Amino acid sequence: MAGWWLTAGVVLIAFSLALRLAGPAFGYDIEVGDMPVAWFVAGYVAAGIVFVCAVPRLIQLSGSQPAGRFSFLLIWVVLAGLVMRAVQFGAEPILEDDYNRYLWDGALTANGLNPFTHSPAHVTEGRNLPAPMAALATAGGPVLERVNYPEYRTVYPPVAQAAFAAAYFIKPFSLDGWRFVLLLADAGVLIMIFTLLRQVGRSPLWASLYWWNPVVVKELFNSAHMEPIVLLPVLAAVSLACAARPLPASAMLAIAAGAKLWPAVLLPGLVRPYLTSPLRLLVYGLVFTIVVGALAWPVVSSGLDSSSGFLAYAQKWQASSALFIIVKWLAGQFHSAFGFETIGPDVIARAIVVAILGAFVLWLNAASPPDNPTWIKRSAATVAVLFLVSPTQFPWYFVWLAAFLPFLPMRGLIAITALIPLHYTFFHFDPRDQAQLYHNGAVWLIWLPVWSLLAWDVARQHIGRKRSEGTTKVQVE
Repeated sequence: MAGWWLTAGVVLIAFSLALRLAGPAFGYDIEVGDMPVAWFVAGYVAAGIVFVCAVPRLIQLSGSQPAGRFSFLLIWVVLAGLVMRAVQFGAEPILEDDYNRYLWDGALTANGLNPFTHSPAHVTEGRNLPAPMAALATAGGPVLERVNYPEYRTVYPPVAQAAFAAAYFIKPFSLDGWRFVLLLADAGVLIMIFTLLRQVGRSPLWASLYWWNPVVVKELFNSAHMEPIVLLPVLAAVSLACAARPLPASAMLAIAAGAKLWPAVLLPGLVRPYLTSPLRLLVYGLVFTIVVGALAWPVVSSGLDSSSGFLAYAQKWQASSALFIIVKWLAGQFHSAFGFETIGPDVIARAIVVAILGAFVLWLNAASPPDNPTWIKRSAATVAVLFLVSPTQFPWYFVWLAAFLPFLPMRGLIAITALIPLHYTFFHFDPRDQAQLYHNGAVWLIWLPVWSLLAWDVARQHIGRKRSEGTTKVQVE
């Protein structure tokens, strides 16, 4: 068994090394149409297939391993995952450039400047800028010039800004300085996963569903996306709630929402056990609201106009979602039938998605207060549905769900690891004026298998539950 663990780890390390070696072919000055995107996607998918086929099975088979070998396996899991991440230091990010925004925002925040007041395009124009901001624009020239969607002010809330600033203090405008911050946060995520696994009585080897996940390695340490900054306080909040410490859990969840807004969907589950205690419910809700309000104030006070990244994201962003294509089509039919003038079909579609998510959260938490394992599963299911119904299903958003896979290891969810890399086929088709092959083909290749596997998983669980209930009834009779 140890040999198979070693083999799987070496293969995934080799994938990380291949990412590093492929980087120069994806340099900033190379036209996207000249990049070997198809080969990259093929390798990414292959790594995902290895992960999906090997790691969950190895975890299950290792449950009865002797203590000494088990300890060796756990050490190997941790060390191999660290190597996968360390290899990416100094690597060229492949087909992603969001990190430029992080580095620019971090420079502003670290120098006491408000990152929410000026868009990068406005700074580049150089009109009516504070002198310190103009000096930073000169110092960080290439970074500022490469910020994507420069017409919009930053979409990242204050907690994320603090992390960006930490990277600036390590080394100004340094991608590897930012990767070091990510590594520290991701190590914290791993520790929290171990803590939660101990709280629910599961083997720590289940953490490899996150720590060895090739999507996590590529999107966090090659592409340098900021998801660990959100996940660390999210998992800490879940752990505190499981330890019956709802007050700090509420505060920690608010801090997570101060990095990205989505953790707020977990609040109903956190306060569900206290519905019969109105005063406690009020206190926990107030703590969350006050902390979130304080963190949101710099954003709101800077104005929510057409240059706001928050408004632009909420109104326009869409990527890699097959479900939203269907919802948007239905919204278009509804809009045409009733002839709304002030509300467009896209707004209607997004409202439907919010309603679906809200209905699921209410249904999920309508049952009696759960024990710890059940509550963590409910949290995992909430994050899963959030990702599955979102109009924006970027590969790095899957990292949110990957952190919960050890607690909800459904085959349909694990399979996303091997399929979400097809998102990048857009960069193969679009330069060749074949974007419709992506929208009408690749997107469905990602999600039809996932939804089919999830339906099969749910059906099997339902049948198994009915059989168990029937057996229990017979035994009682």
